[in-house]
Amino acid sequence: MALVFMDSFDHYSTSNLTEKWPLSQAGSIQAGGGRHGTDSFRALADNQWACRLFPASGTWIVGMSVRWSTNILLNTCPMLEWGDGTTPQGRVAMNNVGQVVLLRGSGTVLATSTVSLGYDTAYYLEWLLTIHHTSGVSTVRVDGIPVVSVSSADTQAAGPATANRLRIGNLQAGAGLENLEIDDLYVCNGLGSPNNTFLGDCRVHYLPPVGDATYRAWSPSSGTDHYGVVDETPPNGDGDYLASSTTGQRDTHLFAPLPGMPSPVVKGVQNLASLGKDDAGTRLVRNLLISSGTEALGPTVHTLAMSYVYSTETHETDPATSAPWT
Repeated sequence: MALVFMDSFDHYSTSNLTEKWPLSQAGSIQAGGGRHGTDSFRALADNQWACRLFPASGTWIVGMSVRWSTNILLNTCPMLEWGDGTTPQGRVAMNNVGQVVLLRGSGTVLATSTVSLGYDTAYYLEWLLTIHHTSGVSTVRVDGIPVVSVSSADTQAAGPATANRLRIGNLQAGAGLENLEIDDLYVCNGLGSPNNTFLGDCRVHYLPPVGDATYRAWSPSSGTDHYGVVDETPPNGDGDYLASSTTGQRDTHLFAPLPGMPSPVVKGVQNLASLGKDDAGTRLVRNLLISSGTEALGPTVHTLAMSYVYSTETHETDPATSAPWT
């Protein structure tokens, strides 16, 4: 596996949701709704969800904190879905007594947990899905403990044995899973290492810039501090910004250490930038990370649009050491 995406939901508001989850339907960013008193994604009512595309893969792992405040579910309600385009390949759902249900496609039940989860309690739920007609795997862990699993199963609903579309939230109308709060989300695909299994109960920390660093080539919209025009939470678009029209120019910022934690295991670092262009023509940007003087350009070239969109780049190891982060 390889860690490809994470979200703390702490650095943007509901109005910015589609900049990071561009195919979303309703839902909101809820201040204080996360399990640590931080922010969360909230599906307040039926059929509210966030959706994001990824490069296609046949195996995926998703981990996230979940909590809901409704004690009666009217039907089986899916909260996680991997799809091939708009076609669901697999889902994780809750039934009306709080059991975890594995689905193929949008409705074929593969297995149901014997344990039940209660409402108004935060759980860390992880789902591994390998898509295949005969050797598919679908497994859910809750707080690190396996609760339901199938193997050597048909987990391929349609199309190729891959998925490229993740939906989270309350995915069905009339199901009754309301006030669903999602936090501390990670996504791994079936390629590479070192994150090649369940990552366990994870916390995703957002760290804003706190100072200027090595490169200061872009122009601030006001003042002289470069980090100071891009440190707003949530981002304020054209309120203040850094700008450049010169190929090859770089601008880097300093970031504070993680909050005080006892010897944290760091699974990855994700560059995150809110980017847009202000005129016609093609504009391309790459993320840049510097650790102990070693520079690592992100492999993805991001094409800018007239509206702001988040670019993300995940580094699983420290480029200065090629070892896991400390």
